[in-house]
Amino acid sequence: MYTKAFPYNDDVIFYFDMYDNKYVAKEGALALKKLSAKERERLIIFTFGGWTFIPQELCHKDSHNFFSPYDLVAKGGSAKISLLLIQMHEGEKRGLQSMEVIEQLITEDQDYYLDSNYPPTVKEFRKKRKEYYLELLQEAANVTLLDESVSGPFEHSFDSECYQIKVKEQLKKYKNWQSLNDAKK
Repeated sequence: MYTKAFPYNDDVIFYFDMYDNKYVAKEGALALKKLSAKERERLIIFTFGGWTFIPQELCHKDSHNFFSPYDLVAKGGSAKISLLLIQMHEGEKRGLQSMEVIEQLITEDQDYYLDSNYPPTVKEFRKKRKEYYLELLQEAANVTLLDESVSGPFEHSFDSECYQIKVKEQLKKYKNWQSLNDAKK
């Protein structure tokens, strides 16, 4: 587990986290829920390969979750979102739009789960699956699948190149942000 927290100013705290224990992740999310909205808004959280992804409503709007397509911990703990984002990425590589990927997923679900060809049943099933995938995409709004070209066979290490590239980007962004705020003072 890796955790690094540092104050930005009196109002904001940056928090980098990579937790590989589902109980730690669950406790962290529960602890965030116990904070007031004002307190949560002060926490900018970046997770890397976490067992669960931190929902944006539990922290500062700039908080974000990152995961490697080869990180089995993130794929196991947040399987629905992880797999959807991987499927969306694969579809994008084939030139498909988001809704085309979702339609393909719905058709696969229909073939796998639905035992009926009755048109009203099929129509309702497809409608509900579309709602499901669109809701899941909304939940994934602050989750990013990282570049697979810099990923290794098992990426669950904070020191991996895949995660370090993003950590450095976020730190650079933070330093630029700090410089701008210092200049305003």
